[in-house]
Amino acid sequence: MKGEFPYPNVNLFQFSNGGHEFVYLLYALYGVSLIFSILGFHTKISLIVAFICMVSFHQRNIWLLSSSEVLMRMTTFLLIFTPCGKSLSIDSLIGKIKSGRYQRRNYPVWGVRLIQIQVCVVYLTTVWHKLKGDTWFDGSAVYYATRLEGLYHLSFFPFMDLAWFLKIGTWTTLMIEFFLGFFIWFKEFRKPLLLAGVS
Repeated sequence: MKGEFPYPNVNLFQFSNGGHEFVYLLYALYGVSLIFSILGFHTKISLIVAFICMVSFHQRNIWLLSSSEVLMRMTTFLLIFTPCGKSLSIDSLIGKIKSGRYQRRNYPVWGVRLIQIQVCVVYLTTVWHKLKGDTWFDGSAVYYATRLEGLYHLSFFPFMDLAWFLKIGTWTTLMIEFFLGFFIWFKEFRKPLLLAGVS
């Protein structure tokens, strides 16, 4: 392991004897920590454990990683520094029961801002790289994306075969991604852009 990763890294597999039991145990710990993080139960500790488990699995074979795993790892790390367990969580409910009333507090949001900036950078760089290809300019990218047989199980509607509809879909996708990366910071555009991004 040290020969492959000569730099300092977080990897719990360094303490493994190579057996499958350790892998199963780490998977179970990872799953429990993710469930606790989603429910907001011991949120900070759960996120730290989830991050360490995630990095350990990533370091096990870095050649299998894509940009989605890297983004997931960065976002999980930044979530540790956010007040995500302070509302709509089991932690906040327990705090309310112990104190007898809800206490409104101000929490630092720099971690949330960093995540927002990261997502905006992802959208803007996505648009930048898409504009380097021909299919996004000629409007055929959505056609190819909807013909990947391994990624869908339902037949598309007949209008997905119409050239003009596919062109509009391709160019609209580019426009929405650009707006999500830039205009999302302006309050008057936020709700419509979020709805467009979800749709």
